[in-house]
Amino acid sequence: FMRAHGYYVLLRFWGGVSLPLTPTGNPELAALPRSSAQAVFDQVEEDLQFAQQHLPVNWNGGGFPDSGRATKGSATATLIQLYVLASGDQFKNNPPVDGDASINNITGSYWIQAQDECRALIDETDPSRAKAPYLYSLIPDLAYLYSGGTNEGGDWVPVREMDDLGPEIMWSTTYDPDIHDGTWLFNHWSGRFISPYILDKFEAGEYRALIKHDSVQRAAQGYIVPRHVKRNRTGNDNENQFYFARYGGILLLAAYVENEVNNGPNAFAEA
Repeated sequence: FMRAHGYYVLLRFWGGVSLPLTPTGNPELAALPRSSAQAVFDQVEEDLQFAQQHLPVNWNGGGFPDSGRATKGSATATLIQLYVLASGDQFKNNPPVDGDASINNITGSYWIQAQDECRALIDETDPSRAKAPYLYSLIPDLAYLYSGGTNEGGDWVPVREMDDLGPEIMWSTTYDPDIHDGTWLFNHWSGRFISPYILDKFEAGEYRALIKHDSVQRAAQGYIVPRHVKRNRTGNDNENQFYFARYGGILLLAAYVENEVNNGPNAFAEA
């Protein structure tokens, strides 16, 4: 599942990328030529279908909390996103670039596959909740998803009532106050680093390097801090997550998919 997630993100940004599938201790051996966008898509699809079979419905035997951990629902949500990405109109009629590495070169459309996955997940009689055995459902107030807060006597006090993310979160980066020197994975700017080896692969002054990296090098770690990982910072000690998939977002995708499959909205989409 984690490999599928990583390559799905790369496919969105770059189309076809190099596709090493076995570990290597030598970064030079991992620098493979770009694969086709179709090959990356096919690998992500295969890995997610495997994850659907082998991940648990949840990690607690009977309900939440899962703290955003990867589950069967996480794999299904990512598969829906993958199918919609590959079928979206934003890529149609665009001239190919970079040969078959262009995302325009993914063949066919996958609206029917996306529809099948959506309908396997969503309770059509009451779309506010998922079908059994899934336990996802809409929450009544978005305040339960995003934690604001106040500083009270030097202590950060979140406003949100904690229910360990609640039943709407299908896949997120898990809050962990011990991830790095008291900072937070994905939520705090010093929680993730990029190696000098990767940094040196960018050409001097290249735009991608400018938007992806801070100019400050952390001497103690020897890494450059990725700029766009700074997310959801509502306080110095918050409990916000980086949400890759929420049930509400999948409902919106499901309506979009139904509209595409049926050439217009139907009762399921409108519900």
